[in-house]
Amino acid sequence: MTAEVPLVQTATSDLGFQVDAKTIQNAALVDRDIFGTLPFMAPTVSPGLDMAPVSGGAREAGTSYMLNGAEDNNNFSAGAININPPLESVEDFTILTNSMGAQYGRGAGALVTANQRSGANKFTVCFTSKNRNATLNSNDFFYNRDYGASVKAHQADATVPALPTRPKYIKNQFGGAVGGPIRKDKTFFFFAYDRFKLLQGVTAANNFEPTSSALTFAKANGGPLAQAILAAPTLQLLPTRLARHQTILIPAAPTR
Repeated sequence: MTAEVPLVQTATSDLGFQVDAKTIQNAALVDRDIFGTLPFMAPTVSPGLDMAPVSGGAREAGTSYMLNGAEDNNNFSAGAININPPLESVEDFTILTNSMGAQYGRGAGALVTANQRSGANKFTVCFTSKNRNATLNSNDFFYNRDYGASVKAHQADATVPALPTRPKYIKNQFGGAVGGPIRKDKTFFFFAYDRFKLLQGVTAANNFEPTSSALTFAKANGGPLAQAILAAPTLQLLPTRLARHQTILIPAAPTR
């Protein structure tokens, strides 16, 4: 008798792509997110409209997620995930495509599943930390535009503050994992923790201060709502420190 691995799997029609723990630990994962990056390692998976993994011509809602054999879908958002496990806790990762079995339920395009580790007779401890800040980041087009405008405004009026040369961006992601035996060969434990903290200055591309010609055009061509705002008897000036330090006109509340 001889044992050979079959060249073609004929038991089921699905196509599986599995990633082991070593590959997961060494992969360059943005934000340490396994569900956001690893599915694209499968040859039949591509990004959808919101960059979520899709397969087989299905939309994002056709991709189903499972964690430890249980459903991990966010039912309030199509194609979204309910629980994203810490990277150190993931033992293996599998994505199934091409007409999976009925036991997998609703997934019409792809099934993404992850299993977490359990403890063992040997104690294991690890700590992780990741930092990214504005020092090595480049500005986008909109921030450079607004920075130049704020410098000119500050030169014309010293009371108007200028934007910093780079927007605020401080990103810290840290965590760790610990596992081991409670009773040898009988009971084990495993605990993993991951935290993400981001402090970021935001520049909105659609914030602008209307010129006098723009206001004249709005008065001549604006709809009923624009006409009601522009024709308000009293206007309250609300200075804001947004991208270009513009002043927004808001109708004052009526008095009784």
